[in-house]
Amino acid sequence: MTTQGININVQDGGLGQTPPGLGNVLAVVGVASGTGQTNKPITTSNPAAILTNNGYGPGPQAAALVINDSGNPAIFVQAATVTNGTVSAVQGNFEGTSTLPGGSTTVMTVTGTPLDTYYLRVQCSLAGTVGTGPVQILISLDYGRTWLYTVNLGTSTSYAIPNTGLTLNFSVGTFVLGDFFWAFCKEPLWSDASVASAVQSLYGYPTTFLDILVVGDAASGDCTSFGALLPGLANVRKYTTFIGNARDALWGGASTETEFAWMSAIQTDYASVSIVNGGVGISAGHYNVISPIDQSQYRRPLSWLAAARDSAVAIQVDLGRVSDGALAPMVLPASNPSIPNSPSGDGFIYHDESVNPGLDASRFMACWSLATLPGLYIKNPNLMAGAGSDYNWLQHRHVIMSAAQLAYAWGVQKLSGTVRVSAQTGFILEVDRQKLQNGLQSSLNTNLVQPGAVSSITVTVSGTDNILTTSTISVTIAVVPLGYIKAINITILFVNPAIAAVQTQAGG
Repeated sequence: MTTQGININVQDGGLGQTPPGLGNVLAVVGVASGTGQTNKPITTSNPAAILTNNGYGPGPQAAALVINDSGNPAIFVQAATVTNGTVSAVQGNFEGTSTLPGGSTTVMTVTGTPLDTYYLRVQCSLAGTVGTGPVQILISLDYGRTWLYTVNLGTSTSYAIPNTGLTLNFSVGTFVLGDFFWAFCKEPLWSDASVASAVQSLYGYPTTFLDILVVGDAASGDCTSFGALLPGLANVRKYTTFIGNARDALWGGASTETEFAWMSAIQTDYASVSIVNGGVGISAGHYNVISPIDQSQYRRPLSWLAAARDSAVAIQVDLGRVSDGALAPMVLPASNPSIPNSPSGDGFIYHDESVNPGLDASRFMACWSLATLPGLYIKNPNLMAGAGSDYNWLQHRHVIMSAAQLAYAWGVQKLSGTVRVSAQTGFILEVDRQKLQNGLQSSLNTNLVQPGAVSSITVTVSGTDNILTTSTISVTIAVVPLGYIKAINITILFVNPAIAAVQTQAGG
């Protein structure tokens, strides 16, 4: 017995590749500090509404970035926090202890649970004795790129940093001008199960969305779990793609990781990942990104910037299109990280495929620099598809998923409708077959071909289905994608017109 309904089979391999839209609404899934708001989607074009509804944390920060940078609304879904944030040991300058080189005798500790990833730096800007005053401190959450708070401690020995979950505590003692403490705070995180619950809350949600940004470090197992959610979304006609990120390089003290060690670790972790039809894209590399909420330059994954551009451009646009400009609001350190062996200026890694290639070839979304142009660009919007897949780039999946959505919208209106069959063959009459075929062809032409999302589309409604027995009609949609220029070969040479003229005369 044939299952009644619209059955769409998206196929891969038609491009013969060999192994190695404007105004798009994105869904953002991430943890936040709000209570009672998990798995409750909210659509807004105002970041303040997310803060009011869900509180603070990486999820609201990412949603705010997508909204501000793209100019489009976003859907935010708060996922349940499963792993709380952590705070490293407090250190003084880079000495590996709380002892400060300037001779300060106060000792700082940090209590509480961080709501986000912070590179905390607390520096003395007015010397004095903690507990008796006067003592003034500067507080940065991005290791001194910006100073978020200037605090006069007075006689207090503690200070709760607003909207961070952290409290600074000082022992009674002197604090010398210029001395500072630092600590690394790791953000809270979801589990695969809590992400799944958040995604399932979108099943019946009326707002259509293009892709889902999952906020938080994802290992290979998490990536596979995201891919496992795609069939459930497709069953409710949510044709989408997940965007996530691999972890950052370890930073701070003896645990600090080199760029090559970090690259090797994530390449090994993801080597065997293969998502059917390339349904998950994973970025690699973290950069300083200006927060639209408090203007701090937090270290954020490339996936956030990719998602913002994904929301801003048409579905067929390659996120690495150079004419769209360098990634923003990314801020690079003063020294140029694209110059080999040049220090980054602040001790952090800013991965550049033009300097240290390898992540792009490993199917990560990664950045590269281009000579004479400022900033960094996405090299390729890669997806974690298997070798030889047609869906190696995000835009390829976009246009196919859009065709699937349009095909469903057309087909669902035809269910339990009638067609005439030939008295001689039992097959559909040609005039009725052409009517069906032209109707779907027109929809796809209007929505994909004419706007320039694809090169062409050909719809074929089968004329040989045994409809009287199976009650089924077969439809094939053949899409010719756009070509994308990834290399340009230019030949430049001198020519001497006199030589050409002599040769012409001699030939004459």
